Amino acid sequence: MEFPFLLPRVLRSAAVVALDANPMRHHMTPELQQVVDAMGLASMKAQGLSCVLTTCSKIMTTHQRLYIASEEKKVLGILKVGTKQLFVWRETGRICEITPLCVLDFFVHESRQRCGIGKLLFESMLERENLAPQMLGFDQPSHKFLSFLRRHYGLFDYVAQKNNFVVFNAYFEGATVRCRAENPQASPFDRPLTARQRPHRGERVRFEPESEPRVRSPPQEPPKRTPYTTSSPRTPRGIHILQSLASDGPESNLFSVHKNSL
Repeated sequence: MEFPFLLPRVLRSAAVVALDANPMRHHMTPELQQVVDAMGLASMKAQGLSCVLTTCSKIMTTHQRLYIASEEKKVLGILKVGTKQLFVWRETGRICEITPLCVLDFFVHESRQRCGIGKLLFESMLERENLAPQMLGFDQPSHKFLSFLRRHYGLFDYVAQKNNFVVFNAYFEGATVRCRAENPQASPFDRPLTARQRPHRGERVRFEPESEPRVRSPPQEPPKRTPYTTSSPRTPRGIHILQSLASDGPESNLFSVHKNSL
C-alpha cells in the first residue's frame, strides 16, 4: 500500500520496525496513525472480517506489539502479537491453562505476496521475541497462514478449540502448563470442535449440545368415572328433582299436576 510520504522518516527505521505503546505515545504523528489504521482496514477487508483488528488506539492502550515492513513510500505488511490467557483442550481430554504470545493479525499486501515479505516479518518477530514458532498461539489463522506455518516450520498437528485459537501440540513439549484432571464423562458440548465444525475467520461460533433421543412413556388408561348417585355430594340438582318425582308414583308426574290444575 502506497502513501504520499516516505515511510523511513515516519517509522524512524527501514525494513521491519516494531511498535508498541511507548514509542507510539512519544512519536505519534498523523502520518503514523494513517499508516497503522489504513493497514488494519486493509487486513480486515482481505480476511473478510467484520471488525478491524489493528488500530492505533488498540496498540496505544494495550501491551500488543505491531511489526511493520516497508520500503520508501510503500507498506508491505504488518504482524501484530500480544499475550493471551487461554484454556485449551489436549488430545488426552484434559483442559490446560496457558499464557502464550499470540499472533493476532498477519497481513501482507496483495501486490507483494509470495515475495518473502511474510517470512521476513515472521522471522523478525521471532528474533525480537526470542521464541520458537511452536511456542506461539494463533488467533483463528486463515488457510493461507496455516499453509505458511506448515511449509516453513512443519507445524500442522493441533486440536481445534472452541475459542478459535490454534495452539500446536508441539507447544506442550517445551512448556510447563497446568492441566485439569481428565474427565472422560465430559459432555460433547464441552469437548473441542472438530475440523468440520470449526467456523471460518470472522464468523460467530454457535454451540449446540447434541440432542438426546426421546423416550416415550407407555400409554396410560384414562381414569374411570363413577356414576352419579343420590348420596353423592356432586349430584346435579336436576337429577334430585327427577328422582323425587319418580319416587312419588305415576300420579305425581307433570301431566297429573297439569290435570289437577284444570
